[in-house]
Amino acid sequence: MAIVPTQSSSLLRGLRAALFDLDGTLVETRIDFPLMKREVLALAARFGLPSAPLEPLDILGVVEESRRLLRQRGRPEEAEALRREAFRRLEEIEVVQCAAPEPVAGAAELSAALHRRGVAIAIVTRNCRRVSLDLVAAAGLAHDVLVTRDDVPLTKPHPLHLQTALSRLGLDIPAARGPGTVPGSPPSVSAVMVGDHWMDVQAGRNAGIGTVGILRGRDASFFAPALPDLMVDRLADLLPLVS
Repeated sequence: MAIVPTQSSSLLRGLRAALFDLDGTLVETRIDFPLMKREVLALAARFGLPSAPLEPLDILGVVEESRRLLRQRGRPEEAEALRREAFRRLEEIEVVQCAAPEPVAGAAELSAALHRRGVAIAIVTRNCRRVSLDLVAAAGLAHDVLVTRDDVPLTKPHPLHLQTALSRLGLDIPAARGPGTVPGSPPSVSAVMVGDHWMDVQAGRNAGIGTVGILRGRDASFFAPALPDLMVDRLADLLPLVS
């Protein structure tokens, strides 16, 4: 059953583009995120960085903040070396743990239905490109653009990740929707970001587009850090709204 916190499925009418997160939204994998976090924190420690300011951050946040700190300390070459090594190790983990993906119910049907309506589809993921290509192919997902962490200098929730996708789809880049914007109010471009994490929603708001949050059985409070325009329990709940 769809949960609509503010306005209705009108958000999905007149769409020109739909941007989707990948892991957890369109496919299910078995990535050990705590392991990834431990690996990047250990790498930062090897470069002499303190753990305290890094521990509250997400995995890629640790990498980017470590890079920033090294640059701030006048060690730009080491900053880039850390980022390369972190991405190499994260990719190693992804390759192993994404070897047997399971498609999310309704994902292929939803992407096909949107394409039939003439809606362009971008997949915007913090996964590496190598694994993302395999996941998309295995799930049979219709799409026009794939933008991974390897394709941009900054990833979700930074708007550049989504702006890159919009640009590659030939859409104008809208202004950000500020923190005071009421969820459900019309976005400035006919595009929507769909994801299972509040960072996907924050990225969509930062990029000035509509947002859909997938609860996956969690309480609606999961999205408290960034409220989406529309929340649904499952991705498949969107099918009747676009068919």
